[in-house]
Amino acid sequence: MKKAHLAIAGLLIVTLFGGCSSKSYFEPKKIDGKVDFDSKISSKLVVVNAQGATMENGQFVAKDGIGKFSLPSGYSLLSKSGPFVTAGNDLGDVVVFDELGKELAKHNFDSKVATASAREALIALVTADNTSVLFDAKESKILFKQKNETAMAIDAKIAAPYFLNELVIFPTLDGKLLVVDINEKKVVKDVVISSEKNFNNVIFFDIIDNKLVAATPTKIVSINPKFANFLEADIADIIFIKDGIYIFTKDGKIILTDTDLKVLKEKKFPFARFVGVIYGKYIYAIEKEGYLIATDVNIATTNVFQFSSPFYGMGSRFEGFLYTSGDSVFYDNKQFKLAK
Repeated sequence: MKKAHLAIAGLLIVTLFGGCSSKSYFEPKKIDGKVDFDSKISSKLVVVNAQGATMENGQFVAKDGIGKFSLPSGYSLLSKSGPFVTAGNDLGDVVVFDELGKELAKHNFDSKVATASAREALIALVTADNTSVLFDAKESKILFKQKNETAMAIDAKIAAPYFLNELVIFPTLDGKLLVVDINEKKVVKDVVISSEKNFNNVIFFDIIDNKLVAATPTKIVSINPKFANFLEADIADIIFIKDGIYIFTKDGKIILTDTDLKVLKEKKFPFARFVGVIYGKYIYAIEKEGYLIATDVNIATTNVFQFSSPFYGMGSRFEGFLYTSGDSVFYDNKQFKLAK
């Protein structure tokens, strides 16, 4: 009987602990070459969001590359819109600079700002308590303010407000787009992308020609002047170009759709965890185990290249922050740039 008890105990240990140690990772059948970071940046990345990354020394990287000045101590980049650089700190202070670092405006808001962008004297922002605000820094006056439904969490990938002629479009933390008329100072359209209760920030937003594409972590919408289309997916990242949309899912799929979200093709990379995407001659996905997955625009041909090390340290803890911008991957204090 004692032996039977020992056998059962041993079986339970194997079941409980042996099963837990069996982890699945992306393992390509073929590696087509090696790649590595080819240069260093001035300091390591310490804060990353959808619009850019801030370095330890105050320099920053935006979608169009490395900035030309350093932000004040305690501030991190919120966005760069054309020549306007918007930064904020944990105390609710927001500063707008020109692209050479000249301060154009500064204001303190009631709570920490989650995302913001600027156009001249106008600052559009969403606070951590999900309040959309349009502020005239020249007149030191709030033009529009609306408290939205409280969000359970704030994703680092939250999209920034977007100025479009006489409109400003606010991506909210509860899965909506608020379209506000700047002159009338009121909401003219309210688009619900997703009604999930948790983790429902708008994480992607862009406009190309007359097409608007936005997404939460669970749903993507494509809107043109005539109609809107929706597609559900477990979204890790998105590339939106003039001819199509590439959706990178959390279960390792790349889905190609047309600009109306009609699925054209998809390809599965078992257990792949995408941590960044870039677009050049090909579509590139950076995978957490240290791989660069390159595919042609039709997702027909794929090549896999390997970095010298994965993008994490012991266990699942990241050693450094990663940000992708244009044709470059920034990781910790290093940069990898696609060959021309």
